[in-house]
Amino acid sequence: MHVAENDWTNVLRPQCEPCPPNAICRPDFEATCNDDYVLVPNPLSLGGLIPLAPVCEPDSQKLRKIAILSDEAIRVLRARAADVECGEVALGKDEEAGVSEAYLRQVLYDLKAVSPAE
Repeated sequence: MHVAENDWTNVLRPQCEPCPPNAICRPDFEATCNDDYVLVPNPLSLGGLIPLAPVCEPDSQKLRKIAILSDEAIRVLRARAADVECGEVALGKDEEAGVSEAYLRQVLYDLKAVSPAE
């Protein structure tokens, strides 16, 4: 007996899931995410009972760390600008109003060293 192509059994036949955005899908049904993304199981899969493809979501922990470091860098730069503007810091003849990259790196490194262990 030949089964017609548009038969009702097509509904029961498993269909391939497309590879999620920002993911790399491998032939053995494994997916890995691109940098800055983490693999999160599909919430509708009911803990793996229903075979639904996982999703790649932005790494919120990494984004939070980046936001903290950028806020601190802005704070340091604004404080230096305020000190120069208000005359609290006397600039030398060839000295610029900003801070050196090495100083800013050290401030951010010190901030990272003080942060609680994860």
